[in-house]
Amino acid sequence: MGKKETLNGGQQKHTFHLLGREYKILSKLDEATFARVSGLVREQVNALPPGVKQDEKMVLVCLQLAYTLDAISGKCSAFLEENE
Repeated sequence: MGKKETLNGGQQKHTFHLLGREYKILSKLDEATFARVSGLVREQVNALPPGVKQDEKMVLVCLQLAYTLDAISGKCSAFLEENE
């Protein structure tokens, strides 16, 4: 997963390991939220078929997560319209 270091302004430095690389990320997310979010990314990467190139995995994961957000946004909008 990673480790955290708290900096000024409430930001935390998280270390995130994905696809054999280490990323240092500065974020205001608390440790539990960062763990959930990074877990979602890992789940998406692990769901891809073997043999997909690393750079393609990153693009496919970004697209899948964007699609998921778009679908949720549409459902929320529809719900709000029905309940006005």
